Amino acid sequence: MPTLDLRHFLGLLQKNGELLRVADEVDLRYELSEFLHQADRAHGPALQFENIKGYSTKVVGNLVGTKKCLALAFGLRSEEKLLDTYRKRRGAVGKPRRVKDGPVKEVILRTSKQVDLNSLPIPIYHEPPAAYSPPKTRRRVEEAWDCIGCR
Repeated sequence: MPTLDLRHFLGLLQKNGELLRVADEVDLRYELSEFLHQADRAHGPALQFENIKGYSTKVVGNLVGTKKCLALAFGLRSEEKLLDTYRKRRGAVGKPRRVKDGPVKEVILRTSKQVDLNSLPIPIYHEPPAAYSPPKTRRRVEEAWDCIGCR
């Protein structure tokens, strides 16, 4: 059975030894991205950062960094049928359904004033380009994030 949601998938990764929990404090500025880079290069497990400097939210990464993790996401026990399964499911559209309650409704923001993108733990992967200058206004998200991954 394919994964139901992120929580279910993280549980599958944990059960199969494909999730490493990082309890030490990690800085979003270059440090977290370096952990992810090293895990990816080593074909390592998915990482769950539990102590992000300045945030109370956990961050996960490298979730499908290996064929084994991707097979788990597809609900497969091994990697052998991964390509065939992918080809069969590519382009398939699931039907959305309405629910009265569930994890998707744990946090509901009703007005645009309640939305604060700065409250999200967004990793910074590298320095901005030399010619980059921050926008003068932060009225629109597109203006505020000209350089994705840079602050």
